[in-house]
Amino acid sequence: PEGTYLIYASISDGEHRSGSYAPGRVTVDRSAPGVGADPASGLFTPPHTVQVELDATEPGRIFYTLNSREPGPESLPYQGPISLNGTTVLKALAVDRAGNRGETSSFVYQFQSSAPQPPHAEAGAPRTATEGSRVVLDGSTSFDPDGGDLECSWSQVSGPQGELNATSECRAKVLVPEVDQSGAVMSFVLKVRDEDNLQDRDSTRLRVKAKDDSAQGNSAPEKPELISPSNWQNNVLLRAELKTGSFSDPDPGDEHSRTRWQVSRDPDFEPLLADIETERDLTALRLPAMLCLGRETYHWRVRYVDEHGAVSPWSNKRTYSTKVAPRDKNGNGVPDGQEVNATVDLDHNGVADSEQGNIAAVASANGSARFGLKPGENATMSGARTHTLSAYPQTGDAPSDLAHGLISVRLQVPTGATAKLRLHSSEELPSQGTWHKRVCGCGWMDFTDRVRQRSGKLALLEIRDGGEGDADGVANGRIVDPFGVTEGATDGEDSGSSREDSDGDGGSSSSGGGCVFLPESDAGSGWALLLGPILLGLALRMVFRSRRSSCS
Repeated sequence: PEGTYLIYASISDGEHRSGSYAPGRVTVDRSAPGVGADPASGLFTPPHTVQVELDATEPGRIFYTLNSREPGPESLPYQGPISLNGTTVLKALAVDRAGNRGETSSFVYQFQSSAPQPPHAEAGAPRTATEGSRVVLDGSTSFDPDGGDLECSWSQVSGPQGELNATSECRAKVLVPEVDQSGAVMSFVLKVRDEDNLQDRDSTRLRVKAKDDSAQGNSAPEKPELISPSNWQNNVLLRAELKTGSFSDPDPGDEHSRTRWQVSRDPDFEPLLADIETERDLTALRLPAMLCLGRETYHWRVRYVDEHGAVSPWSNKRTYSTKVAPRDKNGNGVPDGQEVNATVDLDHNGVADSEQGNIAAVASANGSARFGLKPGENATMSGARTHTLSAYPQTGDAPSDLAHGLISVRLQVPTGATAKLRLHSSEELPSQGTWHKRVCGCGWMDFTDRVRQRSGKLALLEIRDGGEGDADGVANGRIVDPFGVTEGATDGEDSGSSREDSDGDGGSSSSGGGCVFLPESDAGSGWALLLGPILLGLALRMVFRSRRSSCS
């Protein structure tokens, strides 16, 4: 049992015993220490600064993190009160004098802004419709956090022209036009504006199928066969390339239209880590950077869709384990080889970035630039790294150069939320540059109109979990977003980009096409969205007022 024991010893030669005893003391301690905090979480209003004190339940050392990562002996040692002035998840554990390591304790400190909050637009999930049918676009779940009225407008931005009419409560009816046998995709944008003139927008799609009497007896494609990685394969690249067998359909002449790829850490695929539908990479897909961790087990499966929309059964599941991730000794989500000097202050707030819990500082992969990546209040940075353009094949739609290489981030957010990300650069960003993202199965995309460049060294980005700026394709509380900016000039002043990023493990072979990308939100503080005359020519606009009570 635990406790302190006195041990007495004497010396004997077998016949005689010494008359003196050497006392000793031994303590048996198997109890793990705990950690408490004062204050233990709470809601605060800026500019209030919170001083957090940690205390262990028994003598020992306390280690903590401010970026939601699990703490350990390599984390920051607690040496006194911790100052917080922004939303932070603090995690701590204690190690006692006997070496017992306690459980991790988590404390959440939220800072609520007194400024007006931007509205939240929700256009609804993508759907499938048949030509000639009427479909309701439902944005009624859009809302204003401040409780005000919303002004809503729907517009069609691509695809065959439909008849679009407003109804009420952020809804609109669409008369789906006729299409040929290959079908089509109609894309729509919902824009909402609140009483403070703050805006947000969201997009949705209708996949249109033709009325084909010959397709009424259409058979579903056969179950796909998975090729690689093989089942229970070890040491797979973090950016694994998933390969499947050839498409097979009982109906002669049916074409392979789409493939849906799912990856999960759960064998029952709940929740999903990635849910990506491709119209280009039909039998081979390179996973996006920052999606998978090192030394972890993952499960994957696919299913095929034919040209008539018939869906195959899911393939059999396969399981694989990833290789060791790049070394990250301090557990801050940045590889050791890309760490910057501990004294660097890229956001110029007077505090070294290494001492802040809400910014990741990373070095450029192809130059001397350094970047501070700082998420908004509702997001936590869990990983960042940079890559060179050579990590991807030079397909026809690839940018000819990227000023500072590619930057990948992994953010934790409330499921379905929109995250704002500030990019602080040590060097000037191209004021007339074009921003790019490479997206699984779709190629390189220009998303210049989704980024606002506020100054020569600061750019502001906005990405929605599960939206078209999120490379994992699913609203799962994680945003995986890679991007970069070229030196080239554009017609506009603002800069921005959208792409799938590399882990240094190679890239996919897809090029542009096969996906529809829409502008993300321009919420809040003047975030730019320039649709241009081409989209305006397609737009069918209608405006109506909607009370928050009917949009919540």
